[in-house]
Amino acid sequence: MKMSILAGSVTALASLIVGSLIINGSSDIIFQNALNRLQYETNIKSLKLISDIKNLSGDAQYLVGTPPIKGIPRAINNSGIDPLDKSSTKTWKLRLATIFSELIRAKENYLQIRYIGIANGGKELIRVDRKGRLIQTIPKNQLQKKGNTGYFKNATKINPGEVYLSDITLNREFGKISEPHTPVIRAAAPVYYNNKLFGILVINMEFNQIFNELIKSTPRELIPYVTNEKGYFLAHPNKAMTYGFDHGNNNRIQSVYPSFNLERTNDLRDIEYTVNSNDDVIHVVKTHYDPLREDRYFAVMQATSRKNLESRSDALEYKSYTIMGILVIVSLIVSAILASRLMKPLSLITAASEDIAHGREVSDLPITSRDEIGELAQSFDTMRHQLKEKERELIVSQGHVHHANKMASLGEMASGMAHEINSPIQTINLIAQRIQRQLKKGISNEDINASMDKITTSVKKVSALIDSLRKVSRDSTSDDFSETRICDLISDAVNMTEERFKVNNIQFDVNFHNISENMTIQCQRLQISQVIINLVNNSNDAISELDDKWIKINIDKIDGKVRFTITDSGSGIPDNIAAKIFEPMFTTKDIGKGTGLSLSISCEIILKHNGRLYINKESPNTCFIIELPVTHIA
Repeated sequence: MKMSILAGSVTALASLIVGSLIINGSSDIIFQNALNRLQYETNIKSLKLISDIKNLSGDAQYLVGTPPIKGIPRAINNSGIDPLDKSSTKTWKLRLATIFSELIRAKENYLQIRYIGIANGGKELIRVDRKGRLIQTIPKNQLQKKGNTGYFKNATKINPGEVYLSDITLNREFGKISEPHTPVIRAAAPVYYNNKLFGILVINMEFNQIFNELIKSTPRELIPYVTNEKGYFLAHPNKAMTYGFDHGNNNRIQSVYPSFNLERTNDLRDIEYTVNSNDDVIHVVKTHYDPLREDRYFAVMQATSRKNLESRSDALEYKSYTIMGILVIVSLIVSAILASRLMKPLSLITAASEDIAHGREVSDLPITSRDEIGELAQSFDTMRHQLKEKERELIVSQGHVHHANKMASLGEMASGMAHEINSPIQTINLIAQRIQRQLKKGISNEDINASMDKITTSVKKVSALIDSLRKVSRDSTSDDFSETRICDLISDAVNMTEERFKVNNIQFDVNFHNISENMTIQCQRLQISQVIINLVNNSNDAISELDDKWIKINIDKIDGKVRFTITDSGSGIPDNIAAKIFEPMFTTKDIGKGTGLSLSISCEIILKHNGRLYINKESPNTCFIIELPVTHIA
């Protein structure tokens, strides 16, 4: 106990001394943490702005691809009727106005969407405006000519698929700044018809709501600014400071912070930087928003006083000392009470855990203790015995499952062989009767020899089938790996399954691609044959009730591997089943229906052969693929 208390005291004292030294020397670190917070807040606001502009460009590109955009020029160039679907120019314009209206309704920041033609001095063809909560399509007699505007001229110079982005300026109507002041950006995309420029599509997005949210979401101790690349304020807590270029004044960031140089460098390292200006600290994020012009950007800034950052440092330092004192007191109490009681029994349990992990006999556990440690030790001991029992049961269960799978597989094979063997036996019977009649009639030996040849052929076929069943029925897991011809593996599968397909009227095809007759793989022949037979039998069970019934085996060589593709006419395997189809004991078959060699065991066999067994999810039908390495090409 004394040693535990002494150890706890020494630890607490050492922690107090080290902690004091760290806190006393960490003013700069705490200051930097506050500065990092400033940088983080600025980055968040920058990302929000660039996200809104990227969405605007994306919407412009989307609208250019809508059917009415191309339908209108087709109709205009064909006497007002679209030659493709017979829609009139008026019909196409109504459809486009509906699309514009729905997009404006969905995007609260969109003020106006227009389709402007090149002809007639850039006359607007369709225009939809937002007036407060009202969304209206502008009548034909109120449409304006925009051919002399800067955004119109610039948009006609860019390539198809590109989007021109204007400066953020105050909105103007008929050449005058509209009231109330509304900052807008215009996204304009060219529209081509028959490889000729037909018009442009323009979306006006207002920034009042975006900038207001940016300012409102800023903590009190920070001052937010947004400027253009020339330093003019686009967002400022005092709105009178904004858009000096529209009002004819020079209100820029340099007028507030004379030492501030926004254009100090175009180096990528200075896309984000912090400026110390007198008593203030300003963090700047240069947000490049126009892919067509790298010299255009917003400067998103947040400023705060150095005194504010230092006050955070002082507050954090006080909290650190308080927390450290509490922790020292608690550590002394906990060390004195618990150290001696916990260490020894916990060490015993830890040692027992390591013994189990390494397969050793478990050392003594403190199961006689009457406290929580004793209960833990008893639970641990019980778990250890249960674990050993479950391990033994699992070994026995795996043996039973493998045997049951083998018997089920043999049952399915025997069912198919019954049909296969029946045919040659009937042939033997009929020929034998014919020979008896021929002998009675004194027929020549030549005819009798021909009949005997048929009997011999039929007997060999029966013998081959019985030999195949004998091979499959025995345990082949310990067979040696040997060079096996690929065609022999397929022959094994066909011999064991073909008759079942005939009975069920299933079309069965085997196709070889880039596979020579003597191409081999190093494998346990019966194991691989059983996997192929199992996959084919599964296909037979799955499609036997379908109208369209077929199974195909394609064998080809790709990149030094032979690929067996087993496809059937089924509609594929649902994702929820495919996710667990290779798990042990999983099956979708009804109770009492043979499971054959489980897909879990099949997968283990293929993995043991350095191959892969998987589902081809891209196939519209049910498709399994086996890949095995080729070892010899004759």
